[in-house]
Parts: sequence; structure tokens; C-alpha cells
Amino acid sequence: MRGEGIRPNEFTLATALKACAKRMDSKFGKQLHAEVIKIGVLPDVYVGSALVDLYAKCGEVEYADKVFSLMPEQNAVSWNALLNGYAQVGDSEQVLRLFCRMKETELKFNKFTLSTVLKGCANSGDLRHGQLVHTMGVKIGCEPDIYIGCSLVDMYSKCGQVDDALKVFLTIKNPDIVTWSAMISCLDQQGKKQEAAELFRLMKHKGLGPNQFTLASLVSAATDLGDPLYCKSIHAYVYKYGFDSEILLSNALITMYMKIDLVSDSHQAFMCKYTPYEELRPLAVALQALMYAAPADVEVNSLSARLTLDI
Repeated sequence: MRGEGIRPNEFTLATALKACAKRMDSKFGKQLHAEVIKIGVLPDVYVGSALVDLYAKCGEVEYADKVFSLMPEQNAVSWNALLNGYAQVGDSEQVLRLFCRMKETELKFNKFTLSTVLKGCANSGDLRHGQLVHTMGVKIGCEPDIYIGCSLVDMYSKCGQVDDALKVFLTIKNPDIVTWSAMISCLDQQGKKQEAAELFRLMKHKGLGPNQFTLASLVSAATDLGDPLYCKSIHAYVYKYGFDSEILLSNALITMYMKIDLVSDSHQAFMCKYTPYEELRPLAVALQALMYAAPADVEVNSLSARLTLDI
């Protein structure tokens, strides 16, 4: 387009900036920003919002804030984009400050805005403000749907409030796998291992399959429960759903078997996953766990020696 000598307008630039945001390409986005300034379309609300969204998604929140402050008019998109940027970096104070400023405008915030603010509270562990946002959502009639509900579960989970997280979870009509995983993880992290296992059983009954985060929590719960049959059933789910190539899950399985004194299963899990020598480099953690479980195993010691020499 530029090669043909055609000058872009605000619609072209806004579309190109959205593409950069989707690809998280701030380098080319900054070139487009320079073009925006050059042709004088920064005051356009759509171009400005696209720039705010670009910088926020790329983690350059200071740039996003500067663009936002220079916009003569902000819309819901630009407000939510900047809120999301600060939420991603865990700056709950700035998220709440912006949210209060947004309430003073004529713009009406929606469930997506509340969800973003709750994410900021969750990332920083700010329970008090998270509870205030929850109360505000109830007052304006925002039911705990898939967006608000998941954000509330995540916020209460990260703040260690397992009972409140569970209360919210039980009010959600059709929780998705992300919400189920957040709730199972919360139960596991708060020491309620049996409850985490029971919730997984209920999730399966609803016809939902686990993701890698669900399984990571279940491996942790199974390790502490110490039931060999249950541990092996969770291992089977890891294979069934195709997550056996996930290094963190594989290491967790090896450690799980080691902690429940199933050394041979731990050894087998290690060898099945990490037999090729070229894959040994990232395996220090797994190998150390296995060495701890079986210090007299000649084959394991041989692998350890090769890894040590290679490193």
C-alpha cells in the first residue's frame, strides 16, 4: 500500500494496530504510532484506543497510559484496555484508581470491566478491594456468569479464601474448564486434597475433560493423598489427554511416585519420558528427584554422570 504511494487513513491505521496487538508486535506498532503522529490522527478515538490496547497487551503500560492521557476522548475500549494492562502486571492500586476515575465519567462499566479489575486484585492478592468489587457487581446486578464468576473464583483462590471461592463457584450455572481448574487448584493449594479430588470427579461427571493446569493440581493432591491407585489413575489421565509431553507434569509425576515410595514407577516414568540423550539437558530436577529415591540404581547414576559431564 505504501509502495503504491497511498496514504493510510485512521481506519487503516486502527486496523493495522489491532493486528500488531494480536501478534504482540510492539516494534512494528511503534512504527505505526510514528505514522499516526505524522499524519495527525492521534485524536481519533479508535486509533487512540488501538494504541492503548497494543501497548497494554505488550506489557508496556507506561506507553499505554501516556497515549490514554493524550486522547481528547476515551471510550469503553480504551478504558478497559488500560485497566487490563495494569491488571496483567499486578498493579491493583492503579487498576482501582483508574476504575474509580471511570466511574466518575458517563461511561457505564460492564462485566468485562469488573472482570479486569478483579484480575488486578487477584494478581496482587488484594482481598479487601476484591471484595468491594464483588459487592459492587452484586449491586449493579451482574450475575456470576462465566466471566465474573471465573474472575471471582480466581481472586478468592489467590487470596486464600477457599470457602468464598467455593460459594461463588457453586452459583455459576455452566462453569468452563478454566473455572473448574481454578477451583480445583484453590482446594489443592489450601490443603483440601480430598475435596479437590471429589470436585474433579464431579467435573468428569459433567462431561468436561481436564487441561494441564487441572492435572497439575491433581498430581499435587494425589501426592499428598498417598493412594497409589489414585496416583496411577491421575497418571493415566495425563496420558489420555495428551499432556505426557509437558515437562512440568512429567517431573511432578516422577516426584509423586518418589514421595509415595513407588520407586520403580518413578524410574519407569523417567525412562519413558527422558530416554533419548538429547532430551537430558532440561531434566536436572527430575533426575535429582529420582536419584534421591533410588541412590543405588546403576542406570540412574549413569544417566546422572552423563548429564553432569554434558552440563
